[in-house]
Amino acid sequence: MLSRPDPVSEPAPLPAPREGNHLLDVSALWDDASQRYLGAKHAWLQAAGWRHTIVAPQGHGRGVVSCPSVPAPWSGGRRVVADAGRAQRLIERAEPDLIEVADAGVLGWAALAAARRLRVPVVACCLYELPTALGGWFGQHTRSGHLARWVERSTGAYLRRFYAHFDEVLAPSESTVRVLRGFGVSNVRLQSLGVDSALFTPRLREPAWRWQLERLIGAAPGSTLLLYAGRFEADKNLPLLVEAVRQLGPRCLLLAVGSGPLPPTGAQVRVLAPQPDHRLARLMANVDGFVHAGDRETFGLAVLEAMACGTPVITSGYGALPELAEGAGLVVRSRDPADWAAALATLLEDGAPQRWAAQGRTRAIARDWSVVMTEWEARYLTLLLQREGQTLPEFAAADQRALA
Repeated sequence: MLSRPDPVSEPAPLPAPREGNHLLDVSALWDDASQRYLGAKHAWLQAAGWRHTIVAPQGHGRGVVSCPSVPAPWSGGRRVVADAGRAQRLIERAEPDLIEVADAGVLGWAALAAARRLRVPVVACCLYELPTALGGWFGQHTRSGHLARWVERSTGAYLRRFYAHFDEVLAPSESTVRVLRGFGVSNVRLQSLGVDSALFTPRLREPAWRWQLERLIGAAPGSTLLLYAGRFEADKNLPLLVEAVRQLGPRCLLLAVGSGPLPPTGAQVRVLAPQPDHRLARLMANVDGFVHAGDRETFGLAVLEAMACGTPVITSGYGALPELAEGAGLVVRSRDPADWAAALATLLEDGAPQRWAAQGRTRAIARDWSVVMTEWEARYLTLLLQREGQTLPEFAAADQRALA
């Protein structure tokens, strides 16, 4: 369990939450990254004296309520909530003091309705760039740039109306903040995600474990192992990584951990099922590099986790990924596999891995959950006190202005 920041080096703390303050997280996603994020949040809030409940389609585990859902077509396993009334009753039954919503569909509207009935603050967290995702999907399947742009604009207008109902909208990266403000969402604020730097650590690097991994995947001793972890979807640009790895020669392999409708294929590709947190951390710590070519990421949690493991990272120069990797890893602003192959070769040059590993680890520690969740808690307390007609002390209000 994460410890709180050193009180000597941190600013004066906000007032402690009332005993039993109850946050309810409503999430449309229950994939591996969402579970790691919500699980870390759950552990930290409980340690800080909060009650925390998660409502999600197919959710499972302590403090999690599974919301009835149906399969989403062509999604490779995603599910969506179709019965808003039933979802609203589940949320109301939990009797939260504050609701946070990570969905802009049926589940999100159900949470808004529940918040109105319960008269509690409601926060939105934008973890998925819906306008560009939908626009890209329509453009890909209709080959019409005009239709893609129309879908993107229409979805942006929808989000502007949807997010206007929330007390606050949080986005995990500056790029997502800019996108939402570009669509007219005025109440959006930056709030980063974090990493468990005690779980994702270079201390997991073990030559004997690496040797066993090479035997398991059929790699020759001394092969170069590059890792991708996440969903297998079109916007992750996995074929680009496959071709870049092919150009580096047969002793370079791409390990792809995850699930989704478009898994990568090729002689130099090894696809692994989603891994529990501790196994994923060990895998990240024992590969030669972490690669992510996605161009619509709102944050890039797996990139930050790899940096925490001291593993060199190379990412796309689009979306939110440069905010994590610039100066602590390599950023490729190109969709040409030859450029990626050249960048990967640079990443693996003598001395480069150690340099990037140290810089990445430093950046990740600065975003440990113990730091990031203190910021989240400050926002929650502010909303709760405002709802009660109170204000924070002056020093805390100054901290809030800094957070905004």
